[in-house]
Amino acid sequence: QEYVAWLDAYPICGDISMTPDDYPIEVMPGGSFGYTGHLGNSTAYQQELDVWIMLETPGYGSYGPVNRVMDIPIESGQSLSYHFIQHVPNFAPAGEYEYIAYCGEYPDNTCNQTSFNFTVIPDRKPGGLDDWYLQGSWSGTSQDKTSLSLSAHPNPFNATTTITYNLTGASYVSLDVYNLLGQKVAALVDEYQNASIYSVNWDASEQASGIYYYKLAIDEKSVTGRLTLLK
Repeated sequence: QEYVAWLDAYPICGDISMTPDDYPIEVMPGGSFGYTGHLGNSTAYQQELDVWIMLETPGYGSYGPVNRVMDIPIESGQSLSYHFIQHVPNFAPAGEYEYIAYCGEYPDNTCNQTSFNFTVIPDRKPGGLDDWYLQGSWSGTSQDKTSLSLSAHPNPFNATTTITYNLTGASYVSLDVYNLLGQKVAALVDEYQNASIYSVNWDASEQASGIYYYKLAIDEKSVTGRLTLLK
């Protein structure tokens, strides 16, 4: 009861805003746009806030989160800001999108939100990424060296897929694929890498249809995703 009373007295609450570099925003599939994000704590106590980004997409509806950062520590009266680059994937359909950032406790307890619109134009920029990726991390926080938006596209796939991840600091990286028995079936990355966005192809033409897991390990931390191979 004392714990519940403490939660009621100190609810999760934060201030969030985004300022685009240019407006209106028109971007090709495979292109990107930039903005500065601001996260503040106007309460009288320290908080740990989650921030996540959703999209309202043309012809599809709500999509995401395309990025999620958990437990950002922020002191009373503190304001964090950072410049972000949002990459738009090659498969993004043309039309108007709403780009929405939420703060609070992911996924259901939203204390504040902000948004702006952007337009994907019917053209294509060569050499773009295959997923929604956000470059940048909140200053003053201890972030993982990978974005939480680690993913593969296409998924399900036959018989080749591309795994993409965002390395925000130089580190030794391993990326492996396992079957449901826990057996390693592919070693895709095993090397020291500098900060960048990486895309790695997996050719599963010699593997049987089914569920697989890909694991990205950096230092003592790891991120895992699920793959579905359909032949």
